[in-house]
Amino acid sequence: MGIVIRIGHVLREITRGGLAGVVGGLIVGGIGGRIVMRIAALANPDATGLRTENGEIVGAITANGTLALILFGGLAAGLVAGVVWVVIRPWIPGSGLRRVVVTMPIAVALGGPVLVKASNPDFVILGPDGPLVAMLIGLVGVAGAAVATLDGWLDRRLPLPEAHPIRSIVVYGIVAGLGGLLAVPITLATYFQSNLRPEAFALMGLAVVAAGVATLLSWIGRITSGEVEAMPAPVLPIVGRLGLLVAVAIGGWILLADTSAILAAE
Repeated sequence: MGIVIRIGHVLREITRGGLAGVVGGLIVGGIGGRIVMRIAALANPDATGLRTENGEIVGAITANGTLALILFGGLAAGLVAGVVWVVIRPWIPGSGLRRVVVTMPIAVALGGPVLVKASNPDFVILGPDGPLVAMLIGLVGVAGAAVATLDGWLDRRLPLPEAHPIRSIVVYGIVAGLGGLLAVPITLATYFQSNLRPEAFALMGLAVVAAGVATLLSWIGRITSGEVEAMPAPVLPIVGRLGLLVAVAIGGWILLADTSAILAAE
């Protein structure tokens, strides 16, 4: 049963990270996004009645609009956050509060460019741009902190595979498999089918993929080594952390460039 338990632990990690990403995205990305848009509308009453890039009417709070933002905007963001978190989490230093704090700027670099786009006409409609950009960047940082916090909370509460190994593989395998089928294509599209700075986004995506390959190989090593907490091969942490560092650097550059362009046009 040893290998079954080790597989169960890996699937539990994937499930834990994916759930943390989805819940964090729904709460922060969906509800938080609605709050940010409402504040921006109140700060610019002249925009009332205009339509945003997503077709929403500025100043109008409707059940359909809120539900769409939470389920589609928040859920999509959560699925992407779950995938990215699962593949980069092993290479983020620290634990507990320290990991939460470190995750915030990483989330801003990897997720900020998706929200803060110089080509988005909403920055013209909902100006002034500076406060809106700051709120969006802050929202992404809070989402990162929420995902890291939820991951730790779930780690303390999700059943360990030792008690029911076969059941753990079935349950965690179904959750991880279904989540992957939904989330991985959306994540790949986010990084590799971006219309804005496609080369930079693709390079950032490749760096995340490199970190993901290192994570995958570390899982395989744990399953085949005979130890649940086996240390990965020495090269894997180097590849994983380097991939994460490169992705953060590229994402930070994209975010800085777009923020500068938005503020320059204000």
